Amino acid sequence: MSLEPEAPAPGYVTVCELEELQAGRGKRLQVGDRWLAVFLVDGTVYAIDDLCPHSGGPLSEGTVDGRRVICSWHYATFDLASGERLDSISRYDVDTYPVVVRDGRVWVKPEESVGEGPVGGDARTVDDETSERTT
Repeated sequence: MSLEPEAPAPGYVTVCELEELQAGRGKRLQVGDRWLAVFLVDGTVYAIDDLCPHSGGPLSEGTVDGRRVICSWHYATFDLASGERLDSISRYDVDTYPVVVRDGRVWVKPEESVGEGPVGGDARTVDDETSERTT
């Protein structure tokens, strides 16, 4: 009998194992009816919408440069923590989502955008050692 681990908080869904993420590379994951791009950068996991708001390119295939992702289609650049656009290529920010890493699993709260995209907010990550951290 396999027991599904308890979510760290209401609304979080497990999306992958932490060991599945490669540092500095995006992973495309479907969560419900949306596609997310999940990144591991300097020990922090970030989750953003996978579709670039400029032309719909897959941000999970973009180049990671520090805490930024650069879309491989037209080079629009976004901050992974806030979703803020960092150039004038895109007119819009990208949504980011709360992430919790617990017991080697990555959990995302896909219904609560915390980026500066259409919904707004601050990007947060939570892990086993700290209850909440603003990045």
